[in-house]
Amino acid sequence: MSNIKQLEQTLSNAQSLKMITQGYSEISASKLQTIRTNMEKNISFARELGDIFHLVKKEVIKRHLPLPPKKPGMVHILLTSNNRFYGNLEKPLARYFISATNSLVANQPQLQNIFFVVGKTGPIFLQALKYSLQYQSVVFKEDLPTTEEFISFIEKIKSYQTILVYHSRFKTVLTQFPVISDITQSLIKPQEIEADIKYIFEPELQEIQDFFERQILQILFQQTFLESELARTSARLMAMDAAENNANDYLKEIKRNLALQRRSIASSKALEMINTLVNMQKATT
Repeated sequence: MSNIKQLEQTLSNAQSLKMITQGYSEISASKLQTIRTNMEKNISFARELGDIFHLVKKEVIKRHLPLPPKKPGMVHILLTSNNRFYGNLEKPLARYFISATNSLVANQPQLQNIFFVVGKTGPIFLQALKYSLQYQSVVFKEDLPTTEEFISFIEKIKSYQTILVYHSRFKTVLTQFPVISDITQSLIKPQEIEADIKYIFEPELQEIQDFFERQILQILFQQTFLESELARTSARLMAMDAAENNANDYLKEIKRNLALQRRSIASSKALEMINTLVNMQKATT
């Protein structure tokens, strides 16, 4: 009987585990849709803002106004999570980052490179993989930074000519892969504006350009975070789906063992009754 009670308790625990995995799967599926919707809105807004930025920049060049100088260095940003749930996704990303940056430094040793690693898990993976280049660790409160955190970080990097972001990209629910996004060159060119249209700009053009440049940089940087979160959520959904399948297999095994134990006990009781009847019959003869 003790074995049956243990199996019944294990069965109850396994059923609870299955319910938890189902809940997390539903949450991940809902979050996946929300992030995709936000990404589409972000892309649309970036294009509209880009049209205005190109108009301002065109006018600045036309009037031969001085542009703020850019630093010749290159910024590299690795995006990882604060949570250790995505090893299968972020370890290949860390290897990709190591390979790309080591190759760049070896081929262009004269170029100034600044490295940032965002998230708590990034330094852990880089240390485990024995990454030799110096980098600055940046940890936001959540995997998706707040607007204030975005603005603060953009202020550190906006003056550099090239900003490369290394992150995971969602392809399908089953497929995510590491990519590099150049957020300083990613603007889609707008349609040509008629040359004879006259515009009045307030405040000064340089101030307007600086504002829109920071805004677009922030939006494109935010887009890489959304892509990373989409890839992580997809990976989590697949992990929860696999866990649910494992829970189902475990439940089948427990139920099978429980049925065997019950049949064994029933058989033992039947044999015991038969033996009792045989002994009683022998006693009466």
